[in-house]
Amino acid sequence: MKKFNTFVSVCCAMLLTNQISAQTSNFMKDRKIPLNEDGSNFVKFTFMTQAWIRSADYNPGSTIDDVAKNSGTDIGIRRSAIQVYGQLTDRVFAFTQIGLNNFNDLSERKSGFFLNDAYGEYAIDKTKLSLGMGLSGWSGLSRFASPAVGSQLGIDAPMYQQATSDVTDQFLRKLSVFAKGKLGKFDYRVAMAQPMDIKKMAGYNPTVTYFQLCSFASKNAVQRIFSISV
Repeated sequence: MKKFNTFVSVCCAMLLTNQISAQTSNFMKDRKIPLNEDGSNFVKFTFMTQAWIRSADYNPGSTIDDVAKNSGTDIGIRRSAIQVYGQLTDRVFAFTQIGLNNFNDLSERKSGFFLNDAYGEYAIDKTKLSLGMGLSGWSGLSRFASPAVGSQLGIDAPMYQQATSDVTDQFLRKLSVFAKGKLGKFDYRVAMAQPMDIKKMAGYNPTVTYFQLCSFASKNAVQRIFSISV
């Protein structure tokens, strides 16, 4: 009997070891932790870094460190982000992303990652209607109002279609309540957003003279070339 108990214990230990090994192998393969037997509920981890090397002609009158420049070449990190998201239940989905944008030789050192997205949503109907709330990019009717980073690695969305970026929002993400879904071929989204305080935007200046405005436009052209434009 003692030998039989020992044999059963060894078999259970081997089975448990194989199961843990399989789960570890699956996690290393797709960075996903299943929350139920069929894997339909899960938590997943992803990360991405988009590095650029660029050469550009600058606008007339552009300066870098008060030195006139007509053109230049730079290496930069356009985006770097860590994402954690998951289908926590059959109806509850959560998404969080922290990241860094526009880091190059002119950037502040050790500026740190910031919160890109943090929202949750509940599917009233899994296809037709989901309601959510938090800091998200669900907004706008323009084609490029909610661009997807993973599908634009070689080129950026036109900035003139992102007029509120970092003015009354955080890199197009807004504190909002939203609804989204699909009705046949009609894919819709509706959001009610709270604008962020314009006084907290980077470079805010409540009094701008004509001379300062012209100077800012010249320097801003350089900044956009180095941190946003292709």
